[in-house]
This record gives sequence, C-alpha cells and structure tokens, in this order.
Amino acid sequence: MKTWSELNCHWFHLTLPYIAGFNGSDKYDVFIGRPSVFSNPYTHIKSGKTNARYIVESKSEAMERFEEMLLKNSDLMLKVKTELPNKILGCHCFPFMCHGFLLAKYANNI
Repeated sequence: MKTWSELNCHWFHLTLPYIAGFNGSDKYDVFIGRPSVFSNPYTHIKSGKTNARYIVESKSEAMERFEEMLLKNSDLMLKVKTELPNKILGCHCFPFMCHGFLLAKYANNI
C-alpha cells in the first residue's frame, strides 16, 4: 500500500472517490472538512484560526497522525469503506495534499 506522500493527486481524478475543491462552485458528494465525521483533527496551522483539535509541527505530521488514527479507528474505517466509494469528496485543502487523499486511498483499497 502506498504512503500518502507517494500518492499522485491526478490519479484520484481517474478513480472514484476523488477530491474536489470546496469553494462553493465545485461539485462534491461528501464534505470531508471540519466539521464532519471524516475531518482531520490534526493541523499544522498555528494561527489559531482552525477547528482542529490538535496542532502538530508540519503538514506531513498531520497526514501521518490522521492515517494512524484512521487505521486504529475501526468504526471510522468502516464508514470510509462503506460511505465513500464512488463519491467525490469535498475539502478546503484541495488541490493541495490533504487527508482526503488518505480517505480515497482506503475507500479504493489501494
């Protein structure tokens, strides 16, 4: 299985689910940003203008921590595998790397 850093964002446009920007004009099926059941509780943004529960040092660390949490949380993983396949995921982060790529990774069993 590929790590988040090995994933190519263009690949997700070929296979559902994939990530769409959340700027009001992009179409998506499931919102995965905060607040949602699929949101990432970790952020690297230190400005205080975030709803994240935990602040970490880098975006890489936020991604790693989210993946660790997802792998340990069987209820959330079940929701990912049952509710996200064949869906377009909407997140504020896109087109930049975000936890949505990890959600798509596990929903697609990559």
